[in-house]
Amino acid sequence: MNKQVNELPLIALRGMTILPHMVIHFDVSRKKSIQSIDYAMKNGQTIFLATQKSADIIEPQAEDVSEYGTLSEIKQIVKLPGGLCRVLVKGVARGRLLSFEPGKDGLMAKVEVETETAADVSETEQYAMCDTIMELMEDFYTSTERKMDETLPRLKAVTDIYELIYNVMEPGGVFTKEKREAIKKLQGAMGIIQSLQTLQNTLQQNTATTKLFKLNLQWQVKVSQPLLATLP
Repeated sequence: MNKQVNELPLIALRGMTILPHMVIHFDVSRKKSIQSIDYAMKNGQTIFLATQKSADIIEPQAEDVSEYGTLSEIKQIVKLPGGLCRVLVKGVARGRLLSFEPGKDGLMAKVEVETETAADVSETEQYAMCDTIMELMEDFYTSTERKMDETLPRLKAVTDIYELIYNVMEPGGVFTKEKREAIKKLQGAMGIIQSLQTLQNTLQQNTATTKLFKLNLQWQVKVSQPLLATLP
């Protein structure tokens, strides 16, 4: 995993968390947030998005913002009536917020950006993890009678375990707190296991079928035990 420290404009999100590989839009109204967007648009369209611990705080300090967030690319901005700004972004990579301070260009942050790969997980283990996630997702869609449309075929085409977990978080209905934990934990083999467990627990809470509990046993055998046995 490669790390480097960058200075980036920051938006402290209220009531939502954006993960790498997600494409989503949100509205901003605070002056500092709009200044951060304007700065980003003039400097490579890159911005760092981290979630506030409480949505009620108007002017967040360092202790009010989650330590981990997502380096994102601004794809589009639309100015709305009432001073609002709608922003379309794509999550690019996980990052750790080291510090930030307000300035004339909005909130400027020092961010340790992490480029993730599944190189520390063997091809066989990665295949087993992806296979387990897709079994859970298929059962979730069937049990909740959700329309599968193109979501499952798109997910099946993803072979990188990091990208798959991040992509599943949104359709799987993971709440903001759990998404923050996923960003924080998803590092290395052990982090993948922890994020899989978070995802699995959430899917189990959203369906009444017993098959997921059987998959839990399969997951333990197929993924956890073999992988844990290889860790130092």
